[in-house]
Amino acid sequence: MLLSLVLIVIALFAAFIVPINVLATGTVLLIAIAFVVRGIARAVTGNEATLGESFKAVGLSLFFLFIAITAVMSAGSRPGGLNGIPALLGVGAMFVAYTAGFVVALGASFRQSALIAVVSTSLSAVLVYAATRI
Repeated sequence: MLLSLVLIVIALFAAFIVPINVLATGTVLLIAIAFVVRGIARAVTGNEATLGESFKAVGLSLFFLFIAITAVMSAGSRPGGLNGIPALLGVGAMFVAYTAGFVVALGASFRQSALIAVVSTSLSAVLVYAATRI
C-alpha cells in the first residue's frame, strides 16, 4: 500500500515537470514493459501473472536494485575504490537484488525469476531503443 502511494506521488510529480511527449512515451514504454514481463513470466512459469503483478515486479526490482547500487557505491567510496573480486561481488549483488523483485512479486523460484529478469530486460532494452529512434 505504501509503495503504491509513493509511486502515485512520483507519477503526479513527474506529470507536472516532464514534457508531455516524454511523459507519454514513458507511460507507453512502462505499459509495454509490463506486458513483456507478463508474457515472459507466463512462458517461464506456466502461471498467469496479472498486469498489476508485472508492474509490481518491475517496480520492486528497480527498488531493490537501487538499494544494492547504493550499498555497492558506499562500499566503494573508501580509498582505493571497488576493484577486482569485490567489484564482481557487487555486480552479483545487484543481479540478485534485481531478480529478488521478480521473486517477491511473481512468486516464482529464483532460477525462474533470473530467467524472467534477463529475457524481459533484454526485450525492454530493445523497446526503449526503438522508442528513442521514432
